[in-house]
Formats: sequence, structure tokens, C-alpha cells
Amino acid sequence: MKQSLYIVFLLIIIICSCNKDNDFGEQVDSSSGYHFGAGFFIVNEGNFNQGNGSVYFNNSVQNKVYENIFLQKNGRPLGDVPLSMSLIKTMGYIVVNNSGKIEVVELDEFLSVAAIEGFPSPRYLLQVDQEKAYVSDLKSTSMTVVDLKSNEIAGTIECGKSTDRMVMTSDKVFACNWSAYYNNEENNTISVIDGINDDFIEYIEVTKEPNSIVLDKNQNIWVLCSGGFMNEEIPALYCIDGNSHAILKKLKFPEIASNPGHLTINPAGDSLLFLNNDIFIMDLEEDAIPLNSLISLDDKVVNGFSSDPVDGKIYVYNAVNYQQNGLVHVYNRDGEFLKNIEVGIIPGYISFSQP
Repeated sequence: MKQSLYIVFLLIIIICSCNKDNDFGEQVDSSSGYHFGAGFFIVNEGNFNQGNGSVYFNNSVQNKVYENIFLQKNGRPLGDVPLSMSLIKTMGYIVVNNSGKIEVVELDEFLSVAAIEGFPSPRYLLQVDQEKAYVSDLKSTSMTVVDLKSNEIAGTIECGKSTDRMVMTSDKVFACNWSAYYNNEENNTISVIDGINDDFIEYIEVTKEPNSIVLDKNQNIWVLCSGGFMNEEIPALYCIDGNSHAILKKLKFPEIASNPGHLTINPAGDSLLFLNNDIFIMDLEEDAIPLNSLISLDDKVVNGFSSDPVDGKIYVYNAVNYQQNGLVHVYNRDGEFLKNIEVGIIPGYISFSQP
């Protein structure tokens, strides 16, 4: 009898250790019981050179967070500084920046099916058509073409500058030339690339450090520029015609010391959101940068944010102290706080899934 009770007691301990409620109402699952569905993946960068980056999955139907799922399902670490993740059909492409690779996982079980290697410093992956994707790079002046069928590098496109965030419209890819750290070229342009023939077309000149880019409901392109690491220029927000590449609008920020970033757009494609200490929202028709914020972030250590493409909820990434687990603060589209989600070290990216 005592032995039976002891076995039951051990089973209770094991179950409790695998499923625990955190302080925020989400059930956290630290076992390998990942269950894919509607929700979102949180990419946690981890600490540079420590290889402790991770991916969590928030299952919105179950109201459950599955932690460190790549390690749990594959029995090995993901790599050093996972930076972004793109979902293409049944596959997930996790860009691991400092490891110079892209881990390809099938989403149902999160098992690795390939590791695409050979990138100097990959940043983001953008699907161009059914067979290929482009990968931007911090160190290389070439953008990499990836074959989505073989999961191999298929070629490069010389842009003359490093590339970062991208959007696509009318068979053309627009990429931010955000950084000049690894080359001597001015980081004040957008590279335009022919997505059919994989050829560089031209630069569109903007303010220094174009750090984020989105496409609106009219297929116009919006670019947010910080003005440079040393505040060399006044930050600005641009609207660019996707067909002619003409600049339709340039809105300057009121202060040169502003440091705006993380431009995103609401589900309807008619309102822009961006980070400038706090989160601001702006209608496409406005002709001045808004002065009143939608969400006050106080003293949070913010590493970016995302807007849900379906319901418009806003997810703010809080790195806390860059050493312990971070938080994702969730707000509704009107800026009202909803809840916190505990995630991994230095959350920096969210990919939404609607299977």
C-alpha cells in the first residue's frame, strides 16, 4: 500500500513539473507535448555567443504556451541568435543569425527537416513565389536566393549594400539597406529587386537607417527611418508608390533625437503603428507624425512589437534585463492591456499561424 501511494505521489510531481501555470494565467508546458494550431510562435534571441535562443508556441485555442519547442522536439539547441521566423505552407523557416543558418521545421511536429547553411549573417526570409525565397543579410552585400523545394541556396543577387526587412508587390521586392556597419556604402536607400529574374533594379533614396517596411491596402510601401545611429539626420516616415517607385509622402519626426522603429500595419491595412519609446498609431491619410501615443510603455525594456494580422491585438516584447526570461505584453487594438506571457530570453519576433 505504501509503495502504491509513493508511485502516485511521484506521478503527481512529474505532471506538475511538466505543466505549470505562470503568474499571468497562461499554462506553460515544459514537456515535449507541443500541439500546433491557431496561435503564434515567439522567437527568443538568447544571449550573443551563448547559443541559448529558443522558440515558444502560444496555442490560442488551448490557452497554453509550449516552451523551447525546437530543443524539446529535436534534442539539440536551435543555435546562436534566432532572429526571425517565416511560415510557408506546412513549414517554418527559422533564421539563426549568428549561426549563419536557417533551420527548416515542419510545423505539425516541429521536427527539423533541413538546415540551410552558408549565410554570412542572415536576417529575414521572404517568400517570393512557390519555389523560392529571398534572405537578407547584415554582412553580405548580396541577397541570397533559397530553393524552397530542395531547401538549398540557389544563388545570390548583388545589391551593393547589406539588406534587412523586406516586402513584395507587383513581382518586385523592396529591401531596407539599414546598416553600413560592415561596408562603406551609405545606408540611406531601399533596394528594388526583380522578383521574377532575381535582378537588382535600383535604389530609392530615403533618410539614414531605414529599419522597417510595410505594404498598405493601396499597395503603397511605407518605410520608417531612424536618421542614423548617431542621430545624423531627422527621422522620417516615407510613403512610396509600389509601381513607379516615386516618393508620395515624407513625414519628418519633430525631434532629431527620436529613435523610431518597428513599423507595422493593422489588419485592414489603413493604419500604421510604430515604436518611439511608446507605441503610436497613425492613419494613412495623416500628414504629420502623431504626438499622442496609443500605448505608454513606461520603463519597459522593449525589443519590438507585432500586430496580429487578423484581430489587431498588439504584442510587445520586453527583454526585462537581457539575462532572465522575457515577457510579451498583450494589448487589444485600442491599446488596452490584456495580459502578460512569460517567454524565453530576449523575445524579438512573432510569427502568427492560422492553420
